[in-house]
Parts: sequence; C-alpha cells; structure tokens
Amino acid sequence: MSIDLIEELKQHLAVQPVNSSLIKLEKKIPGISQCLESCPGKILVKGMVSGSHNIGLKYEGELVSLLVMGSPRFNKKYKWELLRYCTKVGITVVGGASKLLSSFLKENPGTLISYADRRWSQGNLYKTLGFKEINRTAPSHSYVDLHEMIRLSTYKVRGDKIKRYIDKHDPRLTEAANMQLAGYERIFDCGSLVFTKE
Repeated sequence: MSIDLIEELKQHLAVQPVNSSLIKLEKKIPGISQCLESCPGKILVKGMVSGSHNIGLKYEGELVSLLVMGSPRFNKKYKWELLRYCTKVGITVVGGASKLLSSFLKENPGTLISYADRRWSQGNLYKTLGFKEINRTAPSHSYVDLHEMIRLSTYKVRGDKIKRYIDKHDPRLTEAANMQLAGYERIFDCGSLVFTKE
C-alpha cells in the first residue's frame, strides 16, 4: 500500500465531532450530484440517488451533512423514503440526522421507509431516529468492469436497458452471461435491513 493511500485513509478515518446546535439548517440544498461537483471528495456518499427534498446542515458556510428524501422506490405503502444521509468526510454531526429528519417531517408528515446496506451498516442510525426494523432482504448483485472500475446495479441492466451498457447483446443469453461476455464480473452484496417509521 502506498504512503499516499495510507495518509488518505487516515484522513477519512479521523472523525471530528461537530455539535448540531452550531450548524445552520438549509432547506434548499442542491442534489447530491451538484453537491459533489461543488465540493468533490468532501461529502461521503454511498452511491448517487435523486430525491425530491434535499436538506442540509452547514457549518461556517460549508455543507457538512445532507439528507435526501423522496417517494418510495420499492414499497408504495409508505409516504416517504429516506434515500440518503451523508456527511462530510472526517465529520460526525452530533444530532444532525435527527435535526434534518425532524425538520423534514414538520413540513412533510407521513410514514417512512428506508434501507440499510448490510455491507456497511447495522442500522444503528435508524434505531436512534425511532425507526423499526421490519425485514432483511436477500443478497442482490451488481456488475463491475474491473478495467474501467465501473459498477452497474442490476436495475440498470434489466431487460432492454442492458443495450445501453454493452455493445453486443445476445437475447438468447441470460443477463449475467451477456454482462460477462462484455467484460463485467458479477458481485454480490449482503442484502439490506428494511426500516420503517410510522
């Protein structure tokens, strides 16, 4: 492992707590992709997602935390889905998620659903926010081009969508076989924890 990589990892692992009472609430924050363009590498995100409501916390004028809410993607029984909560690398905003969620629910009441990726999370934040675990999903898969370091979720390549990502598609073959012929490896995750809040 190179010295540069070790130093970068140390920076990412060093956490500086910030009390949320010192932070300004911003209700009109651009989406995650715009936040990353304006401060690349500073906001920790577990993949891109778009939502209808982006609420952030700023400390000394700098975005340190972002909550993304939207319509549920998989279960329409609920009013809202908590799509992402992310923070600036190296920062823990004490009480930040609670402050953002409370602010959102004051103006947008309704039931909530969210998913914690079991590769990275045991769902402790959801429990702190008053969510209840209702299910554990089976592992899913995605595809990775190891040369280009591109990961595609299975949702992006289902059915005819696969033609957007690979040049030669053989309809007689399975999705996995087509992706493998195109140079992608199939990888599996650990499933998700499903949380709701009434």
